[in-house]
Amino acid sequence: LVADDQRLDDFVAELDRYRSGVLRVDPRIAGLRLSGVFPLADTDRILDTLASVLPVHVQWRTRYWATVMPADRGH
Repeated sequence: LVADDQRLDDFVAELDRYRSGVLRVDPRIAGLRLSGVFPLADTDRILDTLASVLPVHVQWRTRYWATVMPADRGH
């Protein structure tokens, strides 16, 4: 999956096509932008990687339901 200055909500919508379950983005961070090449063999790893390149974290409700959220700022 290739992202070139792509909005986070658009990236996650594209990634969602390759996963089972529910994948969402908190609207407060939907406009964050990212670039990179992400191998689709492990979509969970892609979600984990987002936290290293953007101020976000992934909130897992179940293995099949995840939401990309704003990073906690020590709260």
